[in-house]
Amino acid sequence: MEIIRAYIRERVIIEDCGHSTPCWCWSRCTRDGYGRADIIGRHLQAHRVSFEAFRGEIAAGFEIDHLCCVTNCVNPDHLEPVTPEENLRRKCQRRGLTIGGKPSLPHPPSSGRSIGWRGQLTHCSNGHEYSPDNTLKRPDGLRRCAACYRRNNANKIRRRSERRAAARLARMAGGIAGGSSSPSYTLAHSTHPDIARPGDGTGL
Repeated sequence: MEIIRAYIRERVIIEDCGHSTPCWCWSRCTRDGYGRADIIGRHLQAHRVSFEAFRGEIAAGFEIDHLCCVTNCVNPDHLEPVTPEENLRRKCQRRGLTIGGKPSLPHPPSSGRSIGWRGQLTHCSNGHEYSPDNTLKRPDGLRRCAACYRRNNANKIRRRSERRAAARLARMAGGIAGGSSSPSYTLAHSTHPDIARPGDGTGL
């Protein structure tokens, strides 16, 4: 378990996001604003990995609520396991869900996908307003925050560029350490008929 804890610590940036204690913001891959951890070839939610590494097992069927409202935070002190219904209730409360002009805190079913209640949210999980200029339509009919989508794409491009640059440097370092791997040809060993060999009387 200590290996997982070290894995988490190496991949976070400590930031003061206004909570009582600093957030551990995930610095690697994210999806929909939530950190993604690559553990033994499996892509897992970083906040769940962090909670289980520092606090213990999460009960079956429970979700993790970010008390600091920072979705890419993996600080175990900012995470709380709750039921799906309670998690949705808190999200609706924080984001000002209203139906018919009156505040409402519905409890959608925990199974299946409901577009109706999601369509009533006024802000994304990172606090960006679902304005006409900041709303994208997903193929499944749900909305996507344009600001988060652009940020996630920019992060993916940056990480891809960093990986490629690191790979190029590794190849260059390997070439320098091991010498050139390209074959070396000399006129003395050439068998091409148009290339003269020293001493055969055909050279200039």
